[in-house]
Amino acid sequence: MPTSGSRPPASGSESAATPLAPSTARSASVAPPVTAGGRWAAPPQATRARERKYLGYRAGTAYLRRRLGALIIDNFVCLPMMVPCAWVMGGMGPDALFLYAAAYTLYFFLLEWHTGQTLGKRAAGLRVVRVDGRPIDAMGIGARNALRVIDGIPGPPLIGALSMALTGPRRRRVGDLGGRTMVAEAGQHPFVRGPWSPLVVVYPVLWLGLALGAGFVAGAGRDPYIAEVDAVCQARVEAEARVGSFAEAVALGHREAQLIEALPYPPEHSATRQEILALKHRALAMSDAVLRDMRASRDPRRIYEAARPQGLAFTERLEARFVALGLNYCGR
Repeated sequence: MPTSGSRPPASGSESAATPLAPSTARSASVAPPVTAGGRWAAPPQATRARERKYLGYRAGTAYLRRRLGALIIDNFVCLPMMVPCAWVMGGMGPDALFLYAAAYTLYFFLLEWHTGQTLGKRAAGLRVVRVDGRPIDAMGIGARNALRVIDGIPGPPLIGALSMALTGPRRRRVGDLGGRTMVAEAGQHPFVRGPWSPLVVVYPVLWLGLALGAGFVAGAGRDPYIAEVDAVCQARVEAEARVGSFAEAVALGHREAQLIEALPYPPEHSATRQEILALKHRALAMSDAVLRDMRASRDPRRIYEAARPQGLAFTERLEARFVALGLNYCGR
């Protein structure tokens, strides 16, 4: 009879008949996301959003510097798009600015939908991800970029900076809150895109349509006389780009003043017309004085360079006044 310290005899038949205990799965083993029929399926033990580790939890000021650097790069990339927008709309007016805003938004939307990264985010090693770990979708990316207009109030992105300060370590701006996204470390989060959506086409068409409509309304509400004066100034600006001397530029300025003076004007614009011509003649008087000194000097380049700082300062004040009158080209 076996004692308490002895082992029971092990026989071959008894070992074969004894069922093996099921192995307990480790809680840390999480199956990767799988696709079924082209659709994303959540893993059986998906980690909750608050348990995921993102760069924003520990990055501090370094993270903010990287996001700011990415934004600066993207702005430099988008800035040349202003030239074709102005060309399409016939000048750099409100309609061209609306079109540029739509193109700027499309740049972020299309790149973040395709790769989760703009060129700036790629350089900074950042990526747009969803806060719940699911693949990013067109609706979320569209919302985060459409709300850039709110993040940019009142011009500088102060609302976006305030939102990032109030959303803890994740540093989410208003667009991230609307799109349920955040910007995280690219190396820790491989890109996973959701299924294709018609919104990939709908959003660009909608934004471009709104921009063109807003530009048309802005142009339609412009005063006809002011528009004619600005068209004369625009022709002078475009002609100045093709001349090669200061004397030719001054001659174009005199021709511009003559054309403005010859334009018919409604009686209610009599005071505005007088102010426009007075500003133009004042600028031409300064240019004529510099040109006379240049022709009388043995070193005309020195005369021009000496008068340039004062001329630039006057041009800045002149341009500010013309813009206030609704004339975007006359002060250039």
